[in-house]
Amino acid sequence: MVDADSKGRRGPGVRKSREQPLFQRGGEQVRAVESRWRALIDGADAMSEGAVRTETNGRVWYGSTSLIVALTGTDSERAFYVALASRDIHVRTRAIRTAVREAESRAPGTLGKLSAEFRVSEDSVGLRIDVEVQAPLIERRRRSRSPGE
Repeated sequence: MVDADSKGRRGPGVRKSREQPLFQRGGEQVRAVESRWRALIDGADAMSEGAVRTETNGRVWYGSTSLIVALTGTDSERAFYVALASRDIHVRTRAIRTAVREAESRAPGTLGKLSAEFRVSEDSVGLRIDVEVQAPLIERRRRSRSPGE
């Protein structure tokens, strides 16, 4: 005899999906939920600027990207989110990758080895993530032509 509830059904039933939390606790440890932060950073307002400076070793790109991440919550919750975001490697990596893409799209040439500084602070709408980048421009050396070429 077949149970009426399982008749013709395979696998688990339909279940509503819920939005992922911003963090998970494991005893004393807290970690950011990467998928939720990815969505927040990808949907953040990004403002970027940069310029090339000529230095003794060649031309160097200096750029800055600010990401405004919209988060609701009390002041103490936002302070917790700032602390969490500033210490989590996944949040840092995603923000730096966003800043690198912004720098590559604005720089007048190919960027060399890049260094970055990362800061998180509170903002009126949630969090502000600032990433400062610096990278030498990879440029071809101009070959001097000899007479007759």
